[in-house]
Amino acid sequence: MWIKLHKKIFDWEWYTQPHMAHLFIHLLLKANYEASSYRGESVKRGQIVTGRKQLSAETGISEQTIRTCLKRLESTGELTLEANQQSTKITISNYESYQERPRTTNQPINQPINHITEDKKTEEQNNTSSKVPFSDFWNAYGKKVGKAKTEKKWNRLPMSTQKAIMAHIRSYVQSTPDVQYRKNPETYLNSRLWEDEPIASHATTGTPDHSVFVDGAWHKILNRHPDGRFLIEGIGYMPEDVVRQAMRGVN
Repeated sequence: MWIKLHKKIFDWEWYTQPHMAHLFIHLLLKANYEASSYRGESVKRGQIVTGRKQLSAETGISEQTIRTCLKRLESTGELTLEANQQSTKITISNYESYQERPRTTNQPINQPINHITEDKKTEEQNNTSSKVPFSDFWNAYGKKVGKAKTEKKWNRLPMSTQKAIMAHIRSYVQSTPDVQYRKNPETYLNSRLWEDEPIASHATTGTPDHSVFVDGAWHKILNRHPDGRFLIEGIGYMPEDVVRQAMRGVN
C-alpha cells in the first residue's frame, strides 16, 4: 500500500519541524485504508485508533512531544482527535487527497489522472473565500516589514488560525506601542505568538509586584511565552532571568 505526497509539502508550515513531519507522515501510513472496527468501535477510512505511548514506541518520539505535535496538527486542521480513557481516535483531514481509492479506467497509462474532483475544487474555493484577507492582518499588525513572505505564510493558514490571530493582535499591538520592539510580522506567525498564555497573576497591574523596572520606569508584564520569556508592555519579550531581576527594581 502507498500514499501520495505532493511536492507542495515543502511549503507546509510544519515541514521544517522534524517531529511534526515525522509524526504526520507516520499517521498517514497507519490510517485505515478501508473501514473496520476496533473493540466494537467503528473505525472509518482515514482514521486510526492509537495512543501516545504506542505512537512513541512506533516513532521514537517522546510521549510529551507526541502530545504537543498532535495538538498543533489539530490546531492547523491537519487532523481531528477524539480521546477517551483507553485510546485516541485520529481522523486525517482530506484523507482522499493522500490515498485515493483504486478505480477502473480506460485512460491511457501514460496520461495522468486528475486526482482533484470537482467537489474538492469547490471545497477549496469555498475555504479560500471564507478566509480572513491578508490586508486585514497586515493593517492591524502595523509593522510593515517582509510583506511578500508574510502574505505567503498567511494564505497557507487555516481560517480558524487566522481568526485566532486576529483576536490576539489587538492586545499584542497594544503591548508593544513602540513598533521597533514589535516582532516582524513573519516572525510573529512563525513563532505562533498568538498561542502565548496570559499570566493570570498579572491581571492586577500598576504596582511593582506585577511590573519590571527597565530604563528608569516600571513596565507591565503581559504574557509569558512557553519558552520562559516574558512579554513586557512597551518593550517586547525579555529573558526570564532578566525579568526576575528587573521585578526587584534592579536594572
